[in-house]
Amino acid sequence: MQATIGMEAAFAEEEGFSSSRLGTIGEAMRRLDNQGKFAGVVSLLVRRGRVVHLEATGFSDLETRRPMDRDGIFRLASMTKPITSVAVMMLFEEGKFLLDDPIAEFLPEFGQAKVFLRESANGVDVAELDRPITIRHLLMHTAGLRPYRNRENETLEEKVHQLASLPLAHQPGDGWTYGHSTDVLGRLIEKISGLPLDRFFRERIFEPLEMSDTAFDVPREKYARLARVYTPDEAGGLRYGETQNSDLSAPPIPPRASGSLVATATDYARFCQMLLNGGSLGRERILGRKTIELMTANHTGAKRPFPPFPDFPIRNGLPCHPDEGQHRPPRTRAGSSHLDPPPQVRVQDPQFSPTARNGVSRRIRPRSSPPPGTVKIRVGCSTTSAMSGSTRYGA
Repeated sequence: MQATIGMEAAFAEEEGFSSSRLGTIGEAMRRLDNQGKFAGVVSLLVRRGRVVHLEATGFSDLETRRPMDRDGIFRLASMTKPITSVAVMMLFEEGKFLLDDPIAEFLPEFGQAKVFLRESANGVDVAELDRPITIRHLLMHTAGLRPYRNRENETLEEKVHQLASLPLAHQPGDGWTYGHSTDVLGRLIEKISGLPLDRFFRERIFEPLEMSDTAFDVPREKYARLARVYTPDEAGGLRYGETQNSDLSAPPIPPRASGSLVATATDYARFCQMLLNGGSLGRERILGRKTIELMTANHTGAKRPFPPFPDFPIRNGLPCHPDEGQHRPPRTRAGSSHLDPPPQVRVQDPQFSPTARNGVSRRIRPRSSPPPGTVKIRVGCSTTSAMSGSTRYGA
């Protein structure tokens, strides 16, 4: 039977860990907190569905000195994307579409898409597409959709109409441009399923996986558990992020499929464990094993990110620092897949890469990529309240 995640503690040695060495995780997190690198941290390590490390340190609110709790709720930012991609592949398994179907068959506004050529005296010169934008392009972030500033209270339908009206940054499939492809996929889910995105996520993913604290909004009774977001200040400390701490307590809040979910470390660990189990958790099957294998294969090869991230190459499915292998091609089995959010060089830095082989995660260094066999969760990196954790399933 597949392993499931419970909150009961397991002795580290029972799962092949050293209790004394695991203690260094908490020590490292407290050291980073004392140095002002984080406001607060929740760290989590799960093996075979059993929690061997779960610890909170620091504060979820620096102004009131509210301590961070292990059930703290965090803004997932781009760690929303893997959940959206899983939802898309659920519909794919049901035969609702093929990956190479043009998106315009489902969202006709993309039927008139053009690609940017150059700026001219008359404005912008555009060209016809060499090939249509497909669902596969959207999953791979190779559709060419340009970066887009979200508008307040904008629905997915409104956003997708705006995205479809902008010229593409490049021909579909010719480059890798991180942006809002996942929002288009969210709208695709709504059109095909006939359900609002938040309801589809809740009924098809969150409830089966018992992710009770994962949603696009936070009820008033849970709001005190929501960690505040902080940004670096000029003195090297942290300051309250005015634009990153939007009110999530007053629905209806239009969902953003690319980055507006909230969750706890344990909720997201259950999602990760499902992926590591090959698509199931306990008695619930979300995806088939072969679909998970497809999602974690390298589909982008040596394609490099287009702006706004020109200096952050992708290696082993994760971003590396500019001075760490900037000119090296990707070397990975996981690759830049449907599940891998690219670098987020801002207040939150989620990185997520499930792979198939055995290994143990190193969570101490923010820049390091995990070895094969781990799912590494990190929200916050060095500038905000952080959720971090690893889940592993293997022999």
